[in-house]
Amino acid sequence: LLIFAIKSIQNGRVQPYMPSNIFSREAFISINNLILIVAAVTVILGTLYPILIEIIYKKFISIGAPYFNNIFNPLMILLCAACAIGSQLQWIKSNFIKFLKNNYIFLPVAGIITIIFALKFQVFSLLELSGVFFGTWLFSITFKIGVKEKNINFKKLNMVLGHLGFAIIIFSISVYSALKNETQQSMALNNSIEFQGLQIKLLN
Repeated sequence: LLIFAIKSIQNGRVQPYMPSNIFSREAFISINNLILIVAAVTVILGTLYPILIEIIYKKFISIGAPYFNNIFNPLMILLCAACAIGSQLQWIKSNFIKFLKNNYIFLPVAGIITIIFALKFQVFSLLELSGVFFGTWLFSITFKIGVKEKNINFKKLNMVLGHLGFAIIIFSISVYSALKNETQQSMALNNSIEFQGLQIKLLN
C-alpha cells in the first residue's frame, strides 16, 4: 500500500486516483495486501489479548491452535486463490474469456485431484479441500508461467519461486490437517490406551 501511495506522488503533487477494473492485476494486489493486513492483525490480537487480560483483570486465558486455525487458515486459502488469479491478469483491465481459456486445463485438473483426494481418504471438510484445490491450481499455473517465460527477469523469478513455495505450503498443510489423527487423554502409570490400532502404555 505504501508503494502505491509513493508512486501516486509525481512532481510533488498527489495524482488523482484512477479507479481500475476489479478484474485487473492492481486490484488483486490490493486484495492480497488487505488479506495480509487482516492476517497480521489476527496474529497480533491473538498474541496480545491474553497478555492485556492478565495485566488488567489478573486472569489467565489461553488462545491456542483452534483460534488461529479457524481464522488464519481461511485467510491464507483466500490469499492463495487471489495469487492464482492475480498472477495471470494484466494491468488496468483483463479479459475474462482469455482468463478462462488460460485455465481450461488447470482448473479441471485441480478439481479432479481434489475429488480423488476426498474420495480416497474420505475427507469432506470444505476448508481442507479448498486448500488442496487452490494449492494445486496455484502451483500448476505458476509452473506454467515459469516455463512459458523465455526471458525471465529477476522480478518474475521472485514471483514464480514465491508462489510455488506458497502453493506447496498451502497444499501440504491442508493434506496434513485432513489426514492427521490425535487424541488427548489422562493416563496414570501402567495404564494403557488403544489408538489407531496401537496399544500405548505409560511406564514411567
